Amino acid sequence: MVKKTVEIQDITTVVSVTDPQISPDGKSAVFVHTTIDEQENAYNANLYHIGLETRQHRQWTFDKSQISSPQWSADGTAVAYLVEEDGHKQLFVLSLADGQINKMTNLESGIERFQWSPCGKKIWVNGVLDKEQTANLLYQQIGFLTIESKKVEPVLAGDCHYRLEAVSHDGGKLVYAVVKEKNMILYLVNLFVYIILKHKNKKCLQKTKVILVV
Repeated sequence: MVKKTVEIQDITTVVSVTDPQISPDGKSAVFVHTTIDEQENAYNANLYHIGLETRQHRQWTFDKSQISSPQWSADGTAVAYLVEEDGHKQLFVLSLADGQINKMTNLESGIERFQWSPCGKKIWVNGVLDKEQTANLLYQQIGFLTIESKKVEPVLAGDCHYRLEAVSHDGGKLVYAVVKEKNMILYLVNLFVYIILKHKNKKCLQKTKVILVV
């Protein structure tokens, strides 16, 4: 059997499947499905869903854009993901109940990473959230976004670069990295735990002490 030689135009038919995320109930997954638009000379990355038992898949988004980093909410009722717009990533949330997609952020510099809060009502976000609260526009901040209001409130900001690493399963702690060096070498970092207190009569999160763990 003669093997077909791969030609340059064959590249446009390549489909990439990346970033699979299994749903909390373990019955399905979402993933990023990327194709090449030959006419636009661009990549199109959309969100797909697959049933793990039926192996049937469906396309959930249809925009000519680049989607990345899908994450399920803890209760499995929504999926959050990033979409690149004008060179910056913005946060979107897709509701499984009605299929509605909501744009959650419209930040000038976008966001770099995020983590759902276990309550499903907030999402922790990482990026330049408020320029007035940073000493350097290269320094990113950590804050939370309230789903209902779409309001972003910075929590960790100042004269250093904060990088969100993880949120505890009970939502009571954040793990984050701090970079203070001017050269921004991200592998020379200290890891900290940020403890979140919830007051009975208040819905907002309050700052408390920071504990060095590494």
